[in-house]
Amino acid sequence: WLSSSTTPQLAQRVQLYDGGGSETRASWKKRRKLMSFGEARMSRLMKCALAAVAVSVAIQPQPTAGQPNNALAIDPRHHFDRRCPAAVLLDPSTEQRDPTSTSSYLATQMPKGSTVSDCAELCCHDWSCESFAFFTAVAPSPPPPPATTLTGRWINHDSLRGTSLVDITQSGASLTAASLQPRDAHWGAAAGVVDLGTRSGFLDFDKSPVNNRTFTASADLNTLYFARIPGQDPVGFSQNFTRTTAGPVSGCESNELPCCVFKDDIDPLVPGTAGVTTGRRAKLPAVNPPFPNSTAAVATLETKMYIGINGDEFPITWGNDGAQYTGAGDNHQVNKTGSPLSFFKVEGGPTEMGCDHPPTHGNQPAPTCKNIQMQGPPVPVNNSLAQQACPAWHDGIPNLKSSGVLSVDGVLYWAISCFNYGDDAVFNRQRYGPAWIITSTDGGVTFNLNATPTDMFPGRLAAPRFVQYGQDYAGAPSDWVYVYFPGTTGDSAFFENNDEILLARVDKSQILNRTAYQFFNGVMLDGTTAWTSDSTIATPIWSFPLMTSVQQVTYHPGLQRYLFANWAWISYDGYPRPDHTGDERNGRTGHQRTQLTLIESPQPWGPFSVMLREDDWHGADGSTGGYTPVIPPAWVGEDDFWIVFTQCCGNPRPPLNNYNFNAQRVRLKRV
Repeated sequence: WLSSSTTPQLAQRVQLYDGGGSETRASWKKRRKLMSFGEARMSRLMKCALAAVAVSVAIQPQPTAGQPNNALAIDPRHHFDRRCPAAVLLDPSTEQRDPTSTSSYLATQMPKGSTVSDCAELCCHDWSCESFAFFTAVAPSPPPPPATTLTGRWINHDSLRGTSLVDITQSGASLTAASLQPRDAHWGAAAGVVDLGTRSGFLDFDKSPVNNRTFTASADLNTLYFARIPGQDPVGFSQNFTRTTAGPVSGCESNELPCCVFKDDIDPLVPGTAGVTTGRRAKLPAVNPPFPNSTAAVATLETKMYIGINGDEFPITWGNDGAQYTGAGDNHQVNKTGSPLSFFKVEGGPTEMGCDHPPTHGNQPAPTCKNIQMQGPPVPVNNSLAQQACPAWHDGIPNLKSSGVLSVDGVLYWAISCFNYGDDAVFNRQRYGPAWIITSTDGGVTFNLNATPTDMFPGRLAAPRFVQYGQDYAGAPSDWVYVYFPGTTGDSAFFENNDEILLARVDKSQILNRTAYQFFNGVMLDGTTAWTSDSTIATPIWSFPLMTSVQQVTYHPGLQRYLFANWAWISYDGYPRPDHTGDERNGRTGHQRTQLTLIESPQPWGPFSVMLREDDWHGADGSTGGYTPVIPPAWVGEDDFWIVFTQCCGNPRPPLNNYNFNAQRVRLKRV
């Protein structure tokens, strides 16, 4: 249905995702007025597809030296934003980004006469590239004089992995070698022997019995030729070391031509080297939320974070006993079995979690918290029905996520959803579904795993999020329970970067009865709302293509508004970029960047307004990658509230992601 007659209109529409200015936006508005009712309706139904094909229809980037030969035109990882090169920030001429870090991942030999601006533009074609190093060409240097020992600095020329620097030390017949770029070389250390009389020897790389390579040395001892290992190395493989004495080595084959090196980190600045210029990309403004600023309140986010237990996705409710209850996704607690899904009791306020701060291994802090306690076993859902419904996590345990939790009249309703770690063709978004509800009457110590069938909420409805009304639902204005369903314009619900939200309601006595759910179907001319039992014809209450991720809604009685936090992972250029979409060449994803918007509305179905927008949501320690923010109903004050969220993914180097129950305070100022 992408016919030739509609393609020009589609191109105009999707150019809004290419940083298009007022001319494109105005031309679209003019074209919109000329559309027939049928075309306009088709446009609304297709807007997610339009955003997904934006690159192919409107931009059509061509593969360059900065992207792989098999890069598709629709591949968002190599989308080029024309705003990027001009916004690049060059480092002072006396400094450079640390060349000894492990962040360098791609070296591109550039044509004669290329400049640092050309290198910056290449970096802008690759969303894993956060900074770069440009090496100017150097004049050919005379070959090093004949040597009497192998001690010195060498360039490792590997036909599979490119070039990297090596330091060799010879002591008698013994050799030791250290790679100065182990990530590029795929080895760190080697040891062996040499016989200078026969100019032959061997190196054992990383003590690997299958990577013990013999070599012969040139007569001047300035080149080492390594033998191919049959059955291990591909046909045509070659490797040799050449001694170097001239200038900085970039990783390109020749330093007599310019070289551009991509980095997926913003390394510290160190004293500069002649002929090397480094720079970093700017974080460009993100896609604008299609909602006005709030006329009820302005929110301010405090940067201090209070860090709790390990895990992610913490939908939370306020129980009848005064405690709050939350379900955690992938988590590992001290002295507990790791689990894709666990349940916890939270007592006290956000500054009273009583957590220790043990040494952090990798990017998985795992504090023990006095006032956050696991309820029941680490793996509360592992029955045969769940195993049949969901893909396996580890050891046959069903892979489940915590979708929503609600306390009503002393009963805990826990919506759980099967989970798949990325199967979306373009963005590799992580898929939910199906979802169902289990119940507990003892504070989550035990659950009725058969309260509903495992296919209660399939496809588009696989991410149910409950609206919270105070303690044990006591603040609700009626017996209706409201449920948000973020998902796509198709029949899918993803963990991140969805398109729109459907709304349902159900009598609180019928939460477990799927046929009792009614879906919002618009507002009538007289102001009343229309509802339908058929979710396939429901009217979305919210649309923000590829930028919609909502975990929970909480009613604020003082403000008399429904509040929620919408989040989306985005690229340096401000476009949608889900977490599991890595760089196909190197598996590099860089640091995760998040757009956070705090939303309010007078009714569950809107209209929605923005109280706060952060295009680079981060902690005071510089930690990034925030996601799944929720507003705990017990932590709502007259002029403030708290959000609980997790940080994750992307570049594992410091500053760390806090993969935890993190709390941040939000201040409210009434307008």
